[in-house]
Amino acid sequence: MESPVLPDARRRRRTGRPDTGRRHGGVLFPFRRRRDSFLRSNQADIHARHVFKAAAARSGGKPIALTSGPTIGCYPVALASGKSVAFLSATARQPMSVALVPAAGGKTQIVAPRALPEKFPLDDLVIPELVVVKAPDGLEIPCQLFLPKGARPGDRRPGIVFTHGGPGRQMLLGWHYMEFYAEAYGINQYFANQGFVVISINYRSGIGYGRRFRMPPDSGRRGASSTKIWWPAPNTSRLGLRSTRKGWASGACPMEGT
Repeated sequence: MESPVLPDARRRRRTGRPDTGRRHGGVLFPFRRRRDSFLRSNQADIHARHVFKAAAARSGGKPIALTSGPTIGCYPVALASGKSVAFLSATARQPMSVALVPAAGGKTQIVAPRALPEKFPLDDLVIPELVVVKAPDGLEIPCQLFLPKGARPGDRRPGIVFTHGGPGRQMLLGWHYMEFYAEAYGINQYFANQGFVVISINYRSGIGYGRRFRMPPDSGRRGASSTKIWWPAPNTSRLGLRSTRKGWASGACPMEGT
């Protein structure tokens, strides 16, 4: 496989200085290298992350999507040849894996792991559905709905309302690029496998949906807006609450006032 280490990075490691020019007569003459940049963004799909190529400085043009569809792509790094981009890729069922995509665009190839462990429950995972609920103030609240396999309309099943921590985070419709939130996604899949209906809420104060969503009035440590979705008052005799920790940032305080 091509080395993901760029020539500039190798020189910086040896000398502590970037390779910013060419030697001529013992003097360093700087010159400007035109290189494309690669980034992850949600500009094509606010419920996901995709890898984009941005043209070199001052060359103009809009970023070009290198990945698309029901995938999550992040942490892109150009290989030394400049022909390919390595990044982490996932779907609703395939966990984060090392992948390559041509820098000019093309098919994504998973390179590691070549195969998932035999015990990985790939066939037991469900594809979460995007559900958007509207708060009384009109704000749309995106959620992921995990339905057990075989679930039918009208079924009476136990349910779980999951709220991520942060609050400056966003759960996605697939395996997350951050460790804890990947674990949380796996837990939601586990409960769906056990017959629970799980709804994961991207509550206000989270990222990905604009400034109004990220910075609502009266949010933060002394406010309550970060979790306002206004669910009906719960029947506490039939309700259980579980949080990984206590505090305003955990977001794991579902039900009344959520």
